[in-house]
Amino acid sequence: MEQSVIKTAGRVFQVLEYLREVRRPVTVREISERLGYPLSSAQVLLKSVATLGYLRYDSSLRAYLATPRLASIGDWVMDSMFQGGQLLTVLGDIARETGFTAILAVENDIYAQYVHVIFGSRAIQFNVQPGTRRLLCMSGTGWALLAASSDDHVARTIHRSNARLKPGGQDVDADYVKARVQETRERGYAFSRGVVTEGIGIIALGYFGHNPWAFLILSGVVFLAWGEVYSLFSALAGDAFGTKHIGKIYGVLYCAKGIGALFVPIGNLMMEATGTWSTVLYTVAGLDLFAAFLAIVALRPMLKAHVEASSANPAGKHGRFGLSE
Repeated sequence: MEQSVIKTAGRVFQVLEYLREVRRPVTVREISERLGYPLSSAQVLLKSVATLGYLRYDSSLRAYLATPRLASIGDWVMDSMFQGGQLLTVLGDIARETGFTAILAVENDIYAQYVHVIFGSRAIQFNVQPGTRRLLCMSGTGWALLAASSDDHVARTIHRSNARLKPGGQDVDADYVKARVQETRERGYAFSRGVVTEGIGIIALGYFGHNPWAFLILSGVVFLAWGEVYSLFSALAGDAFGTKHIGKIYGVLYCAKGIGALFVPIGNLMMEATGTWSTVLYTVAGLDLFAAFLAIVALRPMLKAHVEASSANPAGKHGRFGLSE
């Protein structure tokens, strides 16, 4: 919970959002365990909300339920903001027909805040909760919201964002944000590229990411490469080092994946220094291409020499570095 939110007020809405999520009666102990409140605090909180008439206590279930009063407190919002609920119907249609998570966001200060989320039906989906906030200036939803505003409003939003972020060592590149907003206005939708992927897929997406078909095709190419850690590493390790200690050797090689995660903060620093993820994406793409180059000029000759040595001395069956198989 953010420090600027009064604890009690924040907890009340966390309880209400949890009720919306589970859609059933909840006990004091459940609220305490799921939301991390002391048991006594959860009990007092639920009892207070029930006293106001927004919850009721069922003694037979020893649980709290929402009341019609809670439902009616926001019934006017649908008519005033969401066209009588038609917008949410469309949102549901999008999630159902595409299988992807559909999000309704509104502008809230310098943030785009998710107010309604409908999860998709696909096995892998974008899992985010209502209430989540993203910077207007540095998110796809933010660019879409700003695209509907005037240039003066965009400039004021950038100024307010920098005033709030610079004390913490962050800032917003005004030219970059204005370019993204203008791009959104021209093509009618915003597309944000904030996920670090691999190899040529990154470079191609950097140029062709605005094309949905190119995005789908190149994303597939990238994801086809994920399996090399499990399929190729073990085979190459056996060819290069022999199979006697293959478990230990493969374990050391696999540690490279975890070590690579330690460089994520460097990517964040690069983005903050340049104001764009493109620098990070192109850097990672260059490293991937360099690794491919080393595989050709260094690893390939090494394996070729090993095969030739093994063929000349089949009885020994030694790995490239003298490790017995």
